[in-house]
Amino acid sequence: MSLGLTLPLTIMPCQLAFFKVANSEDFIPGNFPIFLAHLNEKYGQFPYGLPACDHQGLKLSTFYGWDTVETIKEVDYTPSLQWTENLRSFLKQYLPNANAELIETRRCLYTMTPDKHFIIDQHPEYANIFIAAGFSGHGFKFTTLVGKILTDLVIKKETEYDLSLFKINRFL
Repeated sequence: MSLGLTLPLTIMPCQLAFFKVANSEDFIPGNFPIFLAHLNEKYGQFPYGLPACDHQGLKLSTFYGWDTVETIKEVDYTPSLQWTENLRSFLKQYLPNANAELIETRRCLYTMTPDKHFIIDQHPEYANIFIAAGFSGHGFKFTTLVGKILTDLVIKKETEYDLSLFKINRFL
């Protein structure tokens, strides 16, 4: 059931990795920041990392830079060795104490909008349907806030947050 709405969402497979760190105390929350490196191309688009939590090691990934696919059947879940080596080069250059054993790498999926901004809005034809989609790789970081916004919209029919950037009509 499509409810008469077609959105320009695409699927972008991406990859993340966890690296064992030499001195784990240096890379735990409180001692190590979340970072986003504004470096395009050499290491992949915008390498970023998160502190080591739950003994998983330092988490690294890159925003974007992957080809999108039309259907989930086209997704190749095989981790890219070249991508992993690019991240190792990044670690060697910028975080040498984290350039250690690879614990795990895996592919995951982003649901992309053309402008890389969320869709958070009411369905244009059905007042009882609210849509939150197309988080373009940022959704997990905003789940608490998006949940609050959707709760406000469903219960109060309004929210204190400016949602103009996320309106569905930009794609209709």
